[in-house]
Amino acid sequence: MLRKSFISFMALMLLVSFLVPSASFAAEKSNNMKEPVVSDNYIQDEPSNVDDGEVEAAGKTGWIIKGAMQIAELAVRYGGSGLSKIVKFLDADQARYLSKNSDKIADGIDDAQKKISDLEDYSQKRLSGIIQQSLDNMGVSKTYYVPIGDAIAAGVMLLI
Repeated sequence: MLRKSFISFMALMLLVSFLVPSASFAAEKSNNMKEPVVSDNYIQDEPSNVDDGEVEAAGKTGWIIKGAMQIAELAVRYGGSGLSKIVKFLDADQARYLSKNSDKIADGIDDAQKKISDLEDYSQKRLSGIIQQSLDNMGVSKTYYVPIGDAIAAGVMLLI
C-alpha cells in the first residue's frame, strides 16, 4: 500500500512540476509598468571630475594582509617555504642578516600586524613603510630594515 501511494505521489509531483511552469510561460504579459523606475532627474549626462586627475593604487584589504603577515612571521621565525618567497628579493648579505636576526625581524612583523586595520586597503608601498617602521622600532639598522621591509611586503603580496 505504501509503495503504491508513494509512486502515485511522485507521479503527481512530476505532473505538477511540468504544468506549473508551462502555465506561467503561456500567461499574457502585463503592462503595469507605464512609468520608468528611474526618473530622468537622477540620470547623469556628463561625468563629474571629483578626483581632479588623481589616481590611487588599489590595495588589499587589511584582514587579508594580516593573515599573510602571520604566515610571513612564522616563516621568518621557523623557516619553511614561505621564507623562500621573502629571501628571493634579498641579496646574500641581507639574507644572512635575516637568518641571524630572525627573532628580531619576526617581532617587527608582529608589531606591524598590530598597526594594520582590518577594513582599510593597503598597497605594497604602504605595507612596506609600516613594516620598515616596525623593524626600525625593533632595532634593525637602516641598511637592513629598508630592503628586508620591502622584501617582506613583496612576499606578503605574493602570498595573497
